[in-house]
Amino acid sequence: MMDFFDQNKISPLESLGPNMKTLENNLKGRINALIAIIKNIEKNQTKPTAAMLMALLEPAPKKQPLMVEKKRTPSNDY
Repeated sequence: MMDFFDQNKISPLESLGPNMKTLENNLKGRINALIAIIKNIEKNQTKPTAAMLMALLEPAPKKQPLMVEKKRTPSNDY
């Protein structure tokens, strides 16, 4: 347990006032960095991938045939 206090440079006997503020600000900075990374991933990877999947799963619109076959009747024969 004492190793924890030594590694984090805090003392169990003194007040955590200024040290706690520094630690809190450090953690807030790290959390804000993580939030920015997650937002970037969502913006550049997740949303475009979801849009592509939705486009693949949509039913294709019915297309008109490019060439229409003209039906022959006996009166049109030569």
